[in-house]
Amino acid sequence: MDTALPLTEYRLLCRAVIEACRLHGWGDTEAGARCLLAGLARASRCAAAGEEWATDLCRAYTLALAEYGRLADQPAIRARCGVPTTGA
Repeated sequence: MDTALPLTEYRLLCRAVIEACRLHGWGDTEAGARCLLAGLARASRCAAAGEEWATDLCRAYTLALAEYGRLADQPAIRARCGVPTTGA
């Protein structure tokens, strides 16, 4: 059984990260967070459906969200992305 992340999923992850950064650059930080959160939700549905590679994809989206939250440097966005707002 192949557990490697399919190329299509890798491309979608990269596109989501690029889009989130683009939106942040245009001043729509909330939309960027929503983009990454939507990707995480889709990855979670794949994991729930039994796709073995989806666990790694969820982890990648979670890491992307954490870094995006740090980039955003806005308490509400940081909280949504799972980044602590105190001591960070």
